[in-house]
Amino acid sequence: MNIKYLIIIIISLFWIKNLTADVDLIVDLSGTWHFRTGDHITWRNVQYNHDHWDTIQVPATWESQDYVHDGYAWYRKAFTLPDEYVGQSLYLIAGKIDDADQTFINGHMIGYTGTFPPNPSSEWNTLRVYEIPEDLLKEENIIAIRVYDMGQEGGIHEGPIGIAREFDKMALLNVRREPYQSFYYLTASNGYGAAVINTQSGLIEHFFESIYKMQDPETETRDLLGNVDARFTIDGTEYSLRNTQPESGYYVEQSGIIRLTYDNGLLLTIFSPLSVDLPVIIVNAHADTGHQLDSFSLEYDYPEAVADLQWAVYDYEQEDQLLESRTIIYVHDSKVQDLEDVIIEDDIVDTELQLWEKLHEQVAIPEELTYSEQRLYKQSISVLTMGQSRETGRANGQIIASLPPGMWNITWVRDGAYAIAAMAQAGLHKQARKGLSFYLNADVGYYKEYVHTDGIDYGIGNPYQISVCRYFGDGTEESDSNGDGPNIELDGFGLFLWALHEYVKASNDTEFLEKHWDTIQSKIADVIVTSRDETGLIRADSGPWERHLPGKRFAYTSIVNWYGLHAVADLAGQLEKFSEAAHYREVADSLQEAILEHLIDDNNVIKSNFETGNPGEYHYYDASVVEAINFGLIEPDSEIATSTIDTLRSVLTMEHRPYGYHRVNNGDWYDHQEWIFINLRMVAALSKMNQRNDAEDLLRWVVEQSAHNYYLIAELYDEYSAAYEGAVPMVGFGAGAYILALYEIQNNK
Repeated sequence: MNIKYLIIIIISLFWIKNLTADVDLIVDLSGTWHFRTGDHITWRNVQYNHDHWDTIQVPATWESQDYVHDGYAWYRKAFTLPDEYVGQSLYLIAGKIDDADQTFINGHMIGYTGTFPPNPSSEWNTLRVYEIPEDLLKEENIIAIRVYDMGQEGGIHEGPIGIAREFDKMALLNVRREPYQSFYYLTASNGYGAAVINTQSGLIEHFFESIYKMQDPETETRDLLGNVDARFTIDGTEYSLRNTQPESGYYVEQSGIIRLTYDNGLLLTIFSPLSVDLPVIIVNAHADTGHQLDSFSLEYDYPEAVADLQWAVYDYEQEDQLLESRTIIYVHDSKVQDLEDVIIEDDIVDTELQLWEKLHEQVAIPEELTYSEQRLYKQSISVLTMGQSRETGRANGQIIASLPPGMWNITWVRDGAYAIAAMAQAGLHKQARKGLSFYLNADVGYYKEYVHTDGIDYGIGNPYQISVCRYFGDGTEESDSNGDGPNIELDGFGLFLWALHEYVKASNDTEFLEKHWDTIQSKIADVIVTSRDETGLIRADSGPWERHLPGKRFAYTSIVNWYGLHAVADLAGQLEKFSEAAHYREVADSLQEAILEHLIDDNNVIKSNFETGNPGEYHYYDASVVEAINFGLIEPDSEIATSTIDTLRSVLTMEHRPYGYHRVNNGDWYDHQEWIFINLRMVAALSKMNQRNDAEDLLRWVVEQSAHNYYLIAELYDEYSAAYEGAVPMVGFGAGAYILALYEIQNNK
């Protein structure tokens, strides 16, 4: 996946935030620079004459200035330093550079960020701050910046840029350690469509026909609406939503029902009714106590191509006074009569709220939760519900990785497994069963053979039932291919068996197990058995962080498949298939031996993969290996567990906060952010290890951040500002992982 490009879009479309504080610059280097595509080491030299180069404005991407180019390019600029600063301790603030840079002053490299080919890595969103040696600067100076762009936008794209004296670097980087609000969107979904509401403007910015991004390889889910406005009169005064900002926005009782309040007395309730099997939005407008709503009329963009988009308005009056105006926007089909039967109810909001309350009453809320923990738990149950498709056919039951506006509204095996396990433990057995059924009914098998550019066949080799990566909305397998080939991931087989085991353990539904046993055994469990190589580990795959091909023998893949084999052995025993159970346990024991032999380094730390050998190299350490503790492959009081946790805490804890984790060491921008899924899996592991204070501190950080952001869990926190980044709200890696962490804490008290 092209993480950088997608996150640029999200930042520009969904929220804007100030990433830098004001800083006094001795020399402002923004403006006109000399620029040339290509690469030559002599371009760093002071004596090099760049007068024949093009000129370009900084900061701005070079694509925005008509340079369609990926790869190497150089910037050069001469500048004069005031005499009184020569010989002082100064800093170069070089802005944000897409993707990697090496920066030179007077021919000497003073710093670099990101890495260049043959193993490029992006730091496109990292502010460059380089200390300049005291004896390097003169009155007249040359700065040269070598840039490598991996694709899409490139260059010095954001400031500030200049020479500065000593300054508060933490303020410049907008470092924050306290929870605060940085996300301003709420999503309403009934498992069919999904509406996205901007809580700052009060506008419905999107109405997606389905919750998933792509129906099939050629068909993107339609966005039926954009920027819905309304004109209304309240207490005799006319208003427009575009010119009236909400006073507050929230989910009513942690449901999927959105409430917006205005200081002029307007109350808007926006939701997609669970009682209707259609993509639909209902907007209820009424006045708060002491105010009178006189009129309300929605106005919105209506794409001509969406001929099946319908709307209806119902005004409820009493004694010639408007009590409530209800607008319904929906996609027309044969079930419209069902919709009409629902929407004319006087108390439809209360009816819908009762459905959400009934859902919350089904679950087994862990004991002794704080107020915020309990609210986040209930909201997480609602997010899991909104993130599961209720459409008929193969789409039914799939669980997307994030709800819109998050860009990961795609169905990954991995995210879905954590969501299903959480559903099962919470008591949402019907929903968990539907999630499992989606995998068992999906259209897969397209990577039985796949010969990569190196001539090696990385295909599964046998018939299989779990996607090598993810799915389109219609249930067809997708591998998220790019220039490095597809992702062929083998962890999904073990994760499915884990989720299935959690479901059967919680529900005692052996009938479901028996019905699908042949597929479970031959196309899932046996695939794990045949995926081991000569080391005894699971062979090279793309891994949990999707490194495409040729891949490596990742610890996470072997760990979760070890648990999957134990899970299927237990399930086979429940069906009295004792020989199969013994076989899978034997293979699991062999896999465990291989993990302990090949993936534990000299310091008793679980390393990321078999191929890595140097602790200083990229991706030697990987926080996902904590699943060895969570799944019980190693004992929580073992030396390996202690050494692994201590090392991950030392290497992967956020630099500017005392809590929170990167996912791997020495990675790119995406890797460097704080990963909330990792935080929550660390909470589970620390709880097992009886390190309760650390577990509670880390959990509290996630809960308090979420409490400031509508009790929604983000994919990432910015490494400096702790602002919500990536996809929001996360479903399996957010809501699911949080629920699992709470149960783990409860089980280990």
